[in-house]
Amino acid sequence: MNKKKPYLEYLRTVLITMICVVVISFSILIIARFHVKEFVSEEEYAIQNNMIGYLISKYRRLEELNPKSAEINLKIGRLYEMLKSYEQAEDEYLIALNKRGGDYKAAMFKLAGVNVLQGEYANADYVMDKIRDSAKYSILLEKGRYYKLYGDVLSERGFYEDAINKYESSLFYLKKIKSTSRKEVEANMCSTYVLLADDYVSQNRQKKALRLLDEAKEKCRMPIMLYKLAILSLDKNPEYSVKLLETVLQKEPSIINFAIYKKILFSLKMQYAYDNDEVRSNLYDAKLARLRSYVTKNVLQEGELLFNNFKFDVKKFIVKNEYDFIYDFQVVNITNQDIPKLFAVIELYDKNGNRIYEHKENVLASLKTLMAGSDPLDVKIVLKLKKNLLAKYETVYAKFYLSKNPKVVKLLYSDNEIDVTKGKKNK
Repeated sequence: MNKKKPYLEYLRTVLITMICVVVISFSILIIARFHVKEFVSEEEYAIQNNMIGYLISKYRRLEELNPKSAEINLKIGRLYEMLKSYEQAEDEYLIALNKRGGDYKAAMFKLAGVNVLQGEYANADYVMDKIRDSAKYSILLEKGRYYKLYGDVLSERGFYEDAINKYESSLFYLKKIKSTSRKEVEANMCSTYVLLADDYVSQNRQKKALRLLDEAKEKCRMPIMLYKLAILSLDKNPEYSVKLLETVLQKEPSIINFAIYKKILFSLKMQYAYDNDEVRSNLYDAKLARLRSYVTKNVLQEGELLFNNFKFDVKKFIVKNEYDFIYDFQVVNITNQDIPKLFAVIELYDKNGNRIYEHKENVLASLKTLMAGSDPLDVKIVLKLKKNLLAKYETVYAKFYLSKNPKVVKLLYSDNEIDVTKGKKNK
């Protein structure tokens, strides 16, 4: 087997990793950014900021009436955090802490958090060292949350090894109180393991990446991580790679390169046949036959269909308060085998690449199968979308796919830019 191919395939998974990281909700900072920029219009954001300013003014007046109240400064600090004014938030938490004689756990946790967000890690560690471990639920919970934030920030900034250590600390505290938050921490830690492995591979340190993922699999069962481990293990331990690929096939088949999967099985089959190990050769022959059957049923491949007479139109109905996305096309089965399933998948994205809508439809709804050698099948799909779904966008991007099984793989057939304000396609 060409040694360069596994590593080329590994590099292909880097893009998949980036997508996974986005879907998993990777860090508090990213979440905040999405909530502000992607799901809230600029006008709504301005209103929110004005409201925050109003609340800060309100609490300032309360502070004048209650100058000894540390809770008021804590609330003002949280409002400044919402504005990402971390230095001002830090000042408020310090004031709150001083009002309590330097012993105010809530302010200490918040102070350490904004220190982390500002990159002042030594200050954050100094504050946290003052908070002794305790059996109290609230202390354990806050420590778990703090170390998760620390891990998220470090991972986003590329300090992957340190981030993993912080996630471990977070899990230590969250497991003690059986908090459900540990699932999110585990997911973020797994994503960071994958990012660290990618970093090693980019430095041509494949052996270190392999060892890292092999150790991490006991803590994480993320499919993309197992797939990357399978690719890195191809040359030295192909049977181990097959076991990992079998797990990935059950959990997330969409990330698998089936051509490589089949080559591994064929190679093992021929290797054991050459060694006169008939039992193992037959075993991998059976696995290969089963995979080929799976691919035939679930993976639409180039050259299986003719896609003709494609027409795409957008209609905007003011009275109905909706948009119609209309797809007209023909498909022809040009293989010598029937195609039992065929789906159209339509995905809408904003200009930043965030998916805002998905539609799946069985185009063979009136047929049991798309027969080999049959006449062209005329298909018309009308996607009715409420205006409020698209109201805050000027432009959306519509991607049109065909697939035998959308959970496994789909092929892109059309990519349109749409001017939502006019109800017309741009390209």
